[in-house]
Amino acid sequence: MREEFNWNNVELRDGRYNQVIHMVSAAKGAEDFYDIKNHVTRHEGIDVARQLDDLTAQVCFVFFIMDFQSFNFVIGVTSWYNRLGIALAI
Repeated sequence: MREEFNWNNVELRDGRYNQVIHMVSAAKGAEDFYDIKNHVTRHEGIDVARQLDDLTAQVCFVFFIMDFQSFNFVIGVTSWYNRLGIALAI
């Protein structure tokens, strides 16, 4: 589709969107919580999920990174939510 419309990653990232948020999966940093059993949308194994996270990060501007190993998950999500509000000016 990119070739058909002559798009490139930089134009898609910088020209189409005001904000791109990439949330890294539990496959990177919270492996104990990564599970595909009984999951409706997640079907890839942990190694593929890590590769997809890396590929997505290559085309996204990283505003901030959360390290879920260093603190409580609820605190991490609350921090992300607060930073998102700042990034979106709300």
